[in-house]
Amino acid sequence: MDLLFHSDRGVQYSCGRFREELAAIGAIQSKSRRGNCWDKAVAESL
Repeated sequence: MDLLFHSDRGVQYSCGRFREELAAIGAIQSKSRRGNCWDKAVAESL
């Protein structure tokens, strides 16, 4: 089973250290498109 981590484009989610941690646990990172706050609506509704 894959783990998908979806976030906005905040610096805390874009920094190298955070991305390395996600890769270490086998997570796939997904980000919202720039200026589109509705990208996360489906994930946040779960």
